Amino acid sequence: MQALVEEEKLDSFNIPQYTSSPSEVKSEVEMEGYFGIDRLEVFEINWNAYNDKSSDFYKDGAYNVAKCMRAVAEPLLLSHFSAAIIDEVFSRYRKIVANIMSKERTEFINVTVAMTKKGWKEAYKEANGTLDKEANEEPNKETEASDRKTERRLSRPLWNTKC
Repeated sequence: MQALVEEEKLDSFNIPQYTSSPSEVKSEVEMEGYFGIDRLEVFEINWNAYNDKSSDFYKDGAYNVAKCMRAVAEPLLLSHFSAAIIDEVFSRYRKIVANIMSKERTEFINVTVAMTKKGWKEAYKEANGTLDKEANEEPNKETEASDRKTERRLSRPLWNTKC
């Protein structure tokens, strides 16, 4: 960062990230067993969501990307570095993103999953192959109410939100 931060602090900063593939997401959901996948979609979104508009207000896609990244990364950076460098860091980041966007088409890859919670008997049977006497007993009223509330929440459509 060219004298903005100590080299030692820069070298010790790390944000481990792993982005799972759609098949890994599907496999984990199926292995867990309590949800069924209703829909799994992969789609691309241009970094500059307004690239087809003619208005000057929407032309700076790099600003939008930098602002979105700042919303996520700023708390992590503040905990490791000083607040005095944050504006400069994201100003430089915006310039880097603008340079990349001017040379190539840039896209975010989104994976959207819609799931439905399975009934407790169905999930138990899939996990264990059969229902035993104890598992065949009905859940109590409190558990049933919680399950219905979760099912309502999970049945709502998933919307992609933009920063």
